[in-house]
Amino acid sequence: MQRAITDFTRIGFVPPDSLHDAWVLRVPYAYPVYYIGYAEKVRRVKEFLDTNFANLHLVGRTGSFRYMNSDGVIEDALALSNYLTGQMNEYIDVSRDYKVD
Repeated sequence: MQRAITDFTRIGFVPPDSLHDAWVLRVPYAYPVYYIGYAEKVRRVKEFLDTNFANLHLVGRTGSFRYMNSDGVIEDALALSNYLTGQMNEYIDVSRDYKVD
């Protein structure tokens, strides 16, 4: 946790005394697992989230439920960050160009 405090403080993200705890969540699948019929289930979940949580942004592999290379995941997160900080007027979902056949 000390590394996170040092890094966040160095880049001016948060004051050093504002971080009090940390945790790690390890997910069993780092990449999406596609089963027959998954697309409709994912569509319904995303529709529910869009309808009920307007300020929730899903990014990366698990957020978009698409296989993405690491550079694509980073690009997606940076695009969202630029949108949320006002550096861009709209968020363009990088994962939309990733096709699942």
